[in-house]
Amino acid sequence: MSKCLPLITIALLLAACGPSAEELIEQRRAEAEPKLKQIEDAGKLAVTYTGEPSDISLPDGGKLNFTQGGNAALVQVEQFAEGDARKPQLDLILDEHWLVNSRKLLSEGPGSMAPEAVSGTFDRLLAIKYIAFVRTTLYADPVVMGEGSFSPGFWQGDVMVFELEGGKCLGRIELSAKNSDAVNVDKSKADTWLHSDLWSRARDALVKALEPHTDGKVLK
Repeated sequence: MSKCLPLITIALLLAACGPSAEELIEQRRAEAEPKLKQIEDAGKLAVTYTGEPSDISLPDGGKLNFTQGGNAALVQVEQFAEGDARKPQLDLILDEHWLVNSRKLLSEGPGSMAPEAVSGTFDRLLAIKYIAFVRTTLYADPVVMGEGSFSPGFWQGDVMVFELEGGKCLGRIELSAKNSDAVNVDKSKADTWLHSDLWSRARDALVKALEPHTDGKVLK
């Protein structure tokens, strides 16, 4: 057993000698900042985009891939709005950590983020060629009316796919969802259960719209 210790110690020392989180940021800033700017610019366009609905068409018949190393990301457009409008009326709980972390790393530094996490964040950022922006245009909460009855909530919105190189919209699909006709609820938490049902159906509508244009899963 003792003969293995020097090898283990050397391996640990080599790992410790890798670039720090701060050094990684500076090493990758030159490529990360322009990519983040492309995304920010496309996001600002998507906030007020008024193009006619059209099917999504990627160059050369390509597909969106939303995996960690994939060519696309899915973001709620409120991430690019101002003030109170930054809070989505219906939070679809999309994987937007890469965007939040990229902004923070490039403007504030790594904080407590480990070097591996810094590398992973920038790897994700730099792989992205397309952004699917989800936008809420109309929303109403479900309302409990009385014993065993409720007024259904509804959500309307759209999903717009932008190509980052050039900032062109490659298609916009309108979306809508409402509560199920009947929802089994815990009476003490009826509002929460009804909201969860509407949230689930809105996510289903998003998946249905993007699935034909996606290689792999739309949502985790």
